[in-house]
Formats: sequence, C-alpha cells, structure tokens
Amino acid sequence: MGGCISVALCILGCADSLPFFELLHLSSPSIPALCLAALLEEDARARFTSAVFDALWQKQRDISDAEVLAKCLTGCDGSPDVIERAFEASARAGLADQTAKTYECGVFGVPTFACNGDLFFGNDRLDLLLWTVEKRGTRQARVETPGD
Repeated sequence: MGGCISVALCILGCADSLPFFELLHLSSPSIPALCLAALLEEDARARFTSAVFDALWQKQRDISDAEVLAKCLTGCDGSPDVIERAFEASARAGLADQTAKTYECGVFGVPTFACNGDLFFGNDRLDLLLWTVEKRGTRQARVETPGD
C-alpha cells in the first residue's frame, strides 16, 4: 500500500509542472468534418481523420471551420472542392443516410469492429476480436461496411 501512495504523491507532485490549458473547441460541431470524411476515398479518409483529431485535440482548432478543414485536407489527396461539398445539405443527408444504415446493422457507437458479421464494440474488446480472428483462421483484415 505504501508504494501506491508514494507513486500517487509523485504523480501529484509532478502535476505542478505540467502545463494546463483551457479546452477551447470541445463544443464545435463535428458534422462538417464528418461530411467531408464521408466524401473522401478510404486512404484519404484515414489520413484526414488523423489530421482532424490532431487539429481538435492537439492544436485546439475549431473543426467546423472550413479553413481548419482545408488544412487537415492538405496531404490527404483530397480535392479542395470537396470542402465546399461538405457544407452542402446533400452531404448532411448522405451522412444521415449512412449513419442510419450503420445503425440498422447493429453499430451503435465507436469504435466498432466487424469480423465475418460479428460486431465488437470498444477498444476493450480488441482481445476478443483477435481471439475470434485466430479461432476462425481469418488472416486478412477487411473493412466491412453496411451492405457488404
């Protein structure tokens, strides 16, 4: 028990030297970023998503701002005109349709992983997903989307 208390006091003591800052854009709507991601090809989408997470959580940028999204799109092989399309009503409707289809397939949150029709929700289920993959002899990962 004494070791745990020592570690806790050490952590608390170090907290004095850690920089704290106000989180500025936690309430910024993510719909434009989600719409833009949905308009991108899979490889570009992965890079864009990473850039958006970095913009929000590391740089504290407003991810509903078109200029911020344009910077996130840089290096993702996405056409700049896709930003304008992400703010159109048709992009929102497409995102809503895809979300409804995903929900109908049993997905209710993120992250959700699919393996041969079985869904695994949460990072804490990765061990079960890996066990399932090994048990079934599935060697190649495949992204499943609604309708597959």
